[in-house]
Amino acid sequence: MGTCDGVNIYDGTKAYSWNGWGQLNLSGYIIEEILETHDGVIWVQTNYGLSKVDKEKRLVVDYPQFKGSYMMVKNELGNLFFFSSSNLLYAFNEKKQEFYRLPIGTLDREDIVNLYVNEHYLIIFLKNEIIYYQMKHSPEGEYTLSTINTSEKTEVRYGFGDKNQVYWLDKDYNLLKFRK
Repeated sequence: MGTCDGVNIYDGTKAYSWNGWGQLNLSGYIIEEILETHDGVIWVQTNYGLSKVDKEKRLVVDYPQFKGSYMMVKNELGNLFFFSSSNLLYAFNEKKQEFYRLPIGTLDREDIVNLYVNEHYLIIFLKNEIIYYQMKHSPEGEYTLSTINTSEKTEVRYGFGDKNQVYWLDKDYNLLKFRK
């Protein structure tokens, strides 16, 4: 679990501080978000950057250039996508072990309610609309985006997806769905 003192592990009876296999090297101590993408691979967003924790290799890799990232999501293949504090969308290429930027135009992170990514679509839930991008996954491990397809001009309180279904709560808290 993420705390303001780092990562703590709860074993069912008590919590204890995780020290990174004797060498605490997360990018910071204030944990903002934790997301597991592949078996044994955990991404930890801290106040000073993003850290990739590989439990099997017992390795922690820091990405301090992503200090203050805003939102992390994964698709069903376990690929990581995140929206940075500089209003840019990034994805992690597992084959190359590096980040690359996805061109989504100019969005203000304050307008983003949520992101949803599956194998074929990137869906950005904004306060006043839902934006769809079709995605293609290359053999080299990178995604490319098609042109923008705006679906709904609607007020969005919250949005999420499950496989090919997209759901959102409108301004009156009605649950709506769209099949992509």
